[in-house]
Amino acid sequence: MRELIENTPIKKWAIVPALLTSAIGFYVLSYGFLGSGFFSPVAVAIGSGLGIYLLYGTDAAKAFGKPTKPIRTFFLGLIAAQLVAVVSGVVVKFLLNVPIRPDEAVKHIDVLFLFKAIPMIFGEELLTFVILFIVTGLLAKSYSYKKALTIGVIVSTLVFSLLHLPSYDWNLIQVLLIIGMIRIPFTLASLRSNSLWEGFAVHYVYDTLIFVVILLFR
Repeated sequence: MRELIENTPIKKWAIVPALLTSAIGFYVLSYGFLGSGFFSPVAVAIGSGLGIYLLYGTDAAKAFGKPTKPIRTFFLGLIAAQLVAVVSGVVVKFLLNVPIRPDEAVKHIDVLFLFKAIPMIFGEELLTFVILFIVTGLLAKSYSYKKALTIGVIVSTLVFSLLHLPSYDWNLIQVLLIIGMIRIPFTLASLRSNSLWEGFAVHYVYDTLIFVVILLFR
């Protein structure tokens, strides 16, 4: 991943098309396609995957390599996400006194949803990294790798958070301080392992644990 971000320049002409394909994928996920939700679960993955390909061409495959230290990174990421969720939840609910809204998707959770969530969550990972790749790519010549990457993580986290506003009844504090903070361990897992598969694995297991609890106790 570092080799891709630091040593492979993005195609600047592809920035707008990459954002456009990602946005179309998100729209289809949110509102369906021609009145049908058939393509919705895979829409973001297709749109954002195409976006990454446009940015890097065949070099985009470097983002999907075999993860390094996958087991350790997975558990560190999962534990970090759980801890962040607890701490940020306490801060938002008890210190800031802001009500925490449930995700609208939980109203429709069933066993089949656990499988539909696979391409949806993978799409969220790709969409996040489309933004991260664009930001770091634009800043690569002006800033050090570390600083450009830090800004990329911040901006992509903000975008990821704000896209969840409709799902959480437009609760800005919740999406920024809870959803956004939970997002960071997923991104860092991919960066640490040098593979997008790692962040996806952490993200999917984290969400699935929540889904299973809801199914068991609803």
